[in-house]
Amino acid sequence: MSAITSHAAHVAWLTERVAMMLEANPADLDSDLPLAELGLSSLQAVELAGDLEDRLERAVDPTVVYDHPTIAALADFAVST
Repeated sequence: MSAITSHAAHVAWLTERVAMMLEANPADLDSDLPLAELGLSSLQAVELAGDLEDRLERAVDPTVVYDHPTIAALADFAVST
């Protein structure tokens, strides 16, 4: 992963990843809705944090999804780190 990845690239990746976890169509996911409202469970949230950690190639706290509860907010976090 490039050290500099755009917000849009993170949104796209996160949308695809969440859609896969929820067995949903990525086009149906609103990046501004809370992940819990989209149906993401707490176990899936921890899994998503681990996936984000792998993508960013650095430690990410498992609670990142609760601190940044939407796809857009997680993308903001990813760009700012």
